[in-house]
Amino acid sequence: AKAALTWAAQAPAGLGYTHVAKLRLASIQIEEKDYDSALKTLDGVDSPAFSPLAQDKRGDLFALQGKPDAAKAAYLKSYQAMNIQSEYRRIIKIKLNALGVEVPETAGDK
Repeated sequence: AKAALTWAAQAPAGLGYTHVAKLRLASIQIEEKDYDSALKTLDGVDSPAFSPLAQDKRGDLFALQGKPDAAKAAYLKSYQAMNIQSEYRRIIKIKLNALGVEVPETAGDK
């Protein structure tokens, strides 16, 4: 899977599946504890549509590295950029709460 994702992540820019491939490749790199490569891969996710997911993944990476302040910052960026009606936004809120960050409830969180 890693080889196929690496190939897909290197496809010409502007193709939506390249960002999905980069997010999935970063997940594998994080599982392998190859944090530097994962950050580099996530840096390649430059589409505003995928930015909240990349920030969430960065938060996961920083949390695993024992960097709570960096994790909080990444999760907050993700939470703020995520569509207010997205169900996934609730998961990010839970991650923030676990790090001691109280996020004000909005209409989309109910």
